[in-house]
Amino acid sequence: MLQPGTFRYVFMFCLAHFLHGIGATPLFTLGVSYIDENVGPALSSLYLGVFYAFAIFGPAFGFLMSSSFLRYHTDFLQPEHQFAYVFIYDSFIRFYTTHACIVGVYCC
Repeated sequence: MLQPGTFRYVFMFCLAHFLHGIGATPLFTLGVSYIDENVGPALSSLYLGVFYAFAIFGPAFGFLMSSSFLRYHTDFLQPEHQFAYVFIYDSFIRFYTTHACIVGVYCC
């Protein structure tokens, strides 16, 4: 059940998911062709297998990692007991903090 005023967050997540789908489309269509053309025939199947394995296990690993980050408090400067935030807001912040860390690791 949605609380009053949370519809904009639902809309934001739907829009973000839509944009993520648009951004990932070239990876799976053009990436496979790129691997096929630039890798020898002997190793092409190995590279494609690794590519698809990361496509399956990468989001699963990210999901498990983000769920483990939900245990930590989001505001590092204040003690936990001083806040009266709604748990949903706190979870959103933790979720995006985790994804920012994952993106930082990917960029390095």
